[in-house]
Amino acid sequence: MDTCPNSVCKKNVPVFVDRCPHCGVSLPVPNVRAAERPIEKAALQRRYDAAIQDAKHRDTETITQEFEQSVAQSQAVIARPVGEIDRLTSSDRELYTSYYHLVSARQRLPEDAGWSLFRAVADETIFHNYREHVRFAALTIDGKGLENYGDFFMVLREEMIAGRATVFEENSVLWMKRHNLNYNDFDKLPPGSRATWPERGRLAVAKLGTKLETTTTSSDFTALLLQSGATSEQDDFIEVHIYGDLSIHSVKQLILDTPRRKMQKHEVKKLQDKVKKLGADVEVIT
Repeated sequence: MDTCPNSVCKKNVPVFVDRCPHCGVSLPVPNVRAAERPIEKAALQRRYDAAIQDAKHRDTETITQEFEQSVAQSQAVIARPVGEIDRLTSSDRELYTSYYHLVSARQRLPEDAGWSLFRAVADETIFHNYREHVRFAALTIDGKGLENYGDFFMVLREEMIAGRATVFEENSVLWMKRHNLNYNDFDKLPPGSRATWPERGRLAVAKLGTKLETTTTSSDFTALLLQSGATSEQDDFIEVHIYGDLSIHSVKQLILDTPRRKMQKHEVKKLQDKVKKLGADVEVIT
């Protein structure tokens, strides 16, 4: 349980709510509160300190600092197919919502068992009682996202997500499997694998610091932070968790994955016109 910040209330509130059920005051969203817990921050600090100490021993402290600074300026990106981009740019009333909301609204059928089952277990364990409110993205330095999820990369506006976004060590499903965790372990998750948005550089150093060498240059940072694998299970990235819906106004750039898909000039112009008509300040890059 958390405590309501309202001085005239101060009642206990469940960890999964974003508003006090007793007085109605707004709370930091649940994923941010989870990342701000002392046990999480202390564990991340220990991992970060160990990475910095290792860098000193291996004479990679300077490049480690540069890497942290670079990731501290990274962005959140969501890769989606062109059909989803077409929908989101058709109206600023269209929302990028969660899989769970789509299923509950009967706008899509549930996935078959398999990866989707692991996903559901991981989501309910990590986001206990609020999984339907979480949207997933990845950290990126150059704006490119995970190719296995679509031909377009939606780079999100930091000012639209910073207060409701957290970062996580890796694909959270694979993290659960790697730690041999299941649904009953939601209160036993090992700390130190998540961080608030401003601390994303520190989490990146904790995760990837040992991969930095004296020969590493700043041009290597992009691929170190995000790598698309042959399948989504082979992707390597830092996952971003965003609480709540997104719209086209949440997007800073739409980047076409040009090696995978070509667009005719009239298609590009049509997309640019749709975005402009909505009054959305979105840069279309093809």
